[in-house]
Amino acid sequence: MRALLTPLLLLCATATVGCDELLASLGTDAFVPGPALDAEVAPADVAGRWLLTGEGRLTACEDPAFDTDALRLDGVPLDVAQAGGTLSVPSAPPTPGGQFALREGSVTGNRVRFVTDERLPDGDRIVFIYTGIADSLGRIAGSFEGAGPRGCAAAGDFVVEIR
Repeated sequence: MRALLTPLLLLCATATVGCDELLASLGTDAFVPGPALDAEVAPADVAGRWLLTGEGRLTACEDPAFDTDALRLDGVPLDVAQAGGTLSVPSAPPTPGGQFALREGSVTGNRVRFVTDERLPDGDRIVFIYTGIADSLGRIAGSFEGAGPRGCAAAGDFVVEIR
């Protein structure tokens, strides 16, 4: 949008007719009629074996010993199924003494969102919300945020390699 603004302002500076209407419409959807773009695009196909990795930080933990800028996500492969814009993991990976679930998985156009919920053997819980963009090379890249373990706030970046 900003790339268009400079030429339009130069054009308006040299022309006298219609510039007020043009400049007034720059802040609106006047040049993009119809439904939102994602409503017209089928969900990207992201089904397959996912390998999720990432880096981030844990802050504000109940036990300060857990605070770190070196959080690493070295995920177990997940077999992800897709039905339209809905994602699921029919067979959760083994979590020694705990449970793992992928919830609220969705795809809108090439935008992907999913939530992981892991219950640890000691009863603690880790819930991360991931939002990313799927590319044509079989990857999803984006950011995550959430909570756990030990009451920590988590945030960082992730990549999913789809095989």
